Amino acid sequence: MNLRLATTITFGLLLAGCGGGGDDSSTTGAPSGNVDPPPPAQATKPSERQLKKSFTSLDGTLPVWYWEYLPADYTSSGKTYPLMVFFHGAGETGAANGSQLDNVKRHGPPKLIAANNDMCFDMPAGRECFIVVSPQDSRGWWNGNDTAGMLAHAIKTYRVDPKRIYVTGLSMGGGAAWSLATASVAGSSPKTWWASQIAALVPIAGAADPKGANNGICNAMVAGNLPVFAFHGTADTTVLPALSQGWVDKLNKATTADGYTCANAVDPAAKLTLYPGVGHDSWTRTYDPAAQVETGRNIYQWMLAHTR
Repeated sequence: MNLRLATTITFGLLLAGCGGGGDDSSTTGAPSGNVDPPPPAQATKPSERQLKKSFTSLDGTLPVWYWEYLPADYTSSGKTYPLMVFFHGAGETGAANGSQLDNVKRHGPPKLIAANNDMCFDMPAGRECFIVVSPQDSRGWWNGNDTAGMLAHAIKTYRVDPKRIYVTGLSMGGGAAWSLATASVAGSSPKTWWASQIAALVPIAGAADPKGANNGICNAMVAGNLPVFAFHGTADTTVLPALSQGWVDKLNKATTADGYTCANAVDPAAKLTLYPGVGHDSWTRTYDPAAQVETGRNIYQWMLAHTR
């Protein structure tokens, strides 16, 4: 499932984040999990509601530990919520026993939650709050049994609005986001692509090569009209910005690289922001709730503007 990019990525993998992979391999459905009751109502601070949980990988070989974050009114409302799945970079990989799960709080949404950001954002119809799940890789590289497993587990376990499921990741985790979007659910009949379950995809400095992913790009992402907003620094020498450009160009039918084009371009058109002079860390700026990624919207509001 995971594509090593030896010719295009400098493997300084123990930097703050790196890595990923992309192909159209199949991954199976919902796994079993070890789920504790939701946090008590008195746990009002976001940091107190970010709890350590685990589920069993889809291949049944190991526990996958993750941070669970539920909105403040989750236990009292009975309503459904948008789901955000966050995949970290290589620098945050940890032990399979969950003893290093705090590594995942170094960047992105789990870092914001640890700083008591409630992950609630103003939208035209009112304020929306995310369920956020942030798993940890323990294999050394994101595996589809863990990434698809996290998504399947979250859908099965929480009150998730099935029309508002969002996947994002940085570096190795950005590659994992690309990979998940091009993967199919093994055993599904008729064939189901994970892209059809996702409302929007946000890969940041994604370490995955579109080469060889034509089946998943055309039949999953383009055919499913998956909204994509990618980000990369132009001075990134760890994961080359040409990779993000390659994905977006392929989705938009703007290239014949690798000897193919899809029958159509993705609708809406895939977006790519290149930060001039920025190196590998293009995620701090992107995940900052105060930063606008387009006029009047931060990245979370951009996600929430898209539904299935």
